[in-house]
Amino acid sequence: MVFGNVPVGSTAQRTLTISNTGNSTLNVSGLSYPSCLSGNWSGAIAASSSHDVTITFSPLLQTSYGGNITVNSDKTAGTSTIAFSGAGTSSRTEHPNCNASGNNYSARGVLQH
Repeated sequence: MVFGNVPVGSTAQRTLTISNTGNSTLNVSGLSYPSCLSGNWSGAIAASSSHDVTITFSPLLQTSYGGNITVNSDKTAGTSTIAFSGAGTSSRTEHPNCNASGNNYSARGVLQH
């Protein structure tokens, strides 16, 4: 899951799709991730279904960030982690004749169980 360059003090959001490709209910107890991310969820996902979770990247420093997002569940097969990366950049300076309406970042990551 790539967040790209995000100005310090801003946020970027991505959608993590947790898919249950098995034939029984998948019970998710939560997500684990580094402190620069937020967006927890827990619950049950029926067989052959999925659930979207919004993950928010909030860089505090001008530096590169990376690591793993882990889905904690009772899965018996499949991947339970997805890598992420992003960078905190200097706050942007607006041109006096331009009016930016805010930061609106969007993308999707898919994690299958």
